Amino acid sequence: MSKFQPQALIALFFLLFFSLPVAQAAVLEDLYRVEVVGDADTSREQLQRKATEVMLTRLAGAELDMSAPAIERAMQDPRQLMRRVGSRSESGQMQLEFEPGLLRDLLAEAELPLLGRNRPGVLLWAVVSGPMGDELLAPGSDWAEALRQAAHYRGVALLLPLGDLEDRVALSEADIRRGEAEALIAASERYAAEGLLAVTLDPADDDWQLSWQFWLDDSHQQQRQGAATQAEQADQLMLAVANGVHARYAVVPASRESGESQEWRLVVRGVEGLQTYASLQRSLAQLGAQSSLQLLGIADDTLTLALAFAGEREQLLRLLSLDQRLYPASAPESPAEPVSAGDLELPADGDLPTAEALAMQREALEEAAAMAAQQRERTLYFDWR
Repeated sequence: MSKFQPQALIALFFLLFFSLPVAQAAVLEDLYRVEVVGDADTSREQLQRKATEVMLTRLAGAELDMSAPAIERAMQDPRQLMRRVGSRSESGQMQLEFEPGLLRDLLAEAELPLLGRNRPGVLLWAVVSGPMGDELLAPGSDWAEALRQAAHYRGVALLLPLGDLEDRVALSEADIRRGEAEALIAASERYAAEGLLAVTLDPADDDWQLSWQFWLDDSHQQQRQGAATQAEQADQLMLAVANGVHARYAVVPASRESGESQEWRLVVRGVEGLQTYASLQRSLAQLGAQSSLQLLGIADDTLTLALAFAGEREQLLRLLSLDQRLYPASAPESPAEPVSAGDLELPADGDLPTAEALAMQREALEEAAAMAAQQRERTLYFDWR
């Protein structure tokens, strides 16, 4: 009987560690840390500017305009945006950490969109063409590592499937190559991911030909790449995916001075205990584009919170849906309450109200009804599970 090889054990651990599905939002804890590499001729200042551009691209995506006046001023001394600057290693690597609040203010001033730590998970199904035909991408392969590194560099929450028997029964290599959407969606139901990425890797001369399709919500992109190194191919792919994510989820933050954020009311049921409340508060704090979060009230297991958010209703719902512990719920049924127009002066007995008085009353009632409708429109209900 053959002995179990240590390499197989390492590969199994590597697979489980990086590929286990999550039950909540993909939160990129290292989003504000950037590692850059330069040669002997690259100065520290050049590395700092490069890292700053990478950081801003992670947050703003394809909308980043480096020629915007606010961005140009910041790039003159990018250290002002940094929390920590590491020393440069012998191999030319430097790690830098940025201050989230300062970056948010900068993008608000430049009127550029921002996407914070909460990001949609993207499940990668990939096949590699080899001498024996197509094979599912191995989690420990060079290509898998290159794609992981590129995803981290570009701020993509990448998830690899387990590749176990259940996956192989549900999805074939041919399904991935053809980009069969129905088969991919069915095979992906066991994973907590909002986006699907189907990739085929084919050798071409001394390089690789890479074809991909990307589904996110109701959007679909596809492209063919070639004539690049493995690292360049992976980075080009993940940059395209990151831009697709930004197009759906990024929101232009309101500046602290303008106060352009709208206030939304969130009613969340099923919040039991301080630990659950802390998890909810942390999830909302990761949205990235809100300016404040305030607890308005607690009733049994129901919290009512005020959230200042600069985007539209659909954008807020899309961001909140990233945390799969928040389930949209319907508003509770309650008897209709009469709309109050405030203290209205009624005419004396026997007197008929004038046309002017009636018009004022009608205007006040319409204004009160509009305010009540607006409050209902900006109140969202959720169950926490």
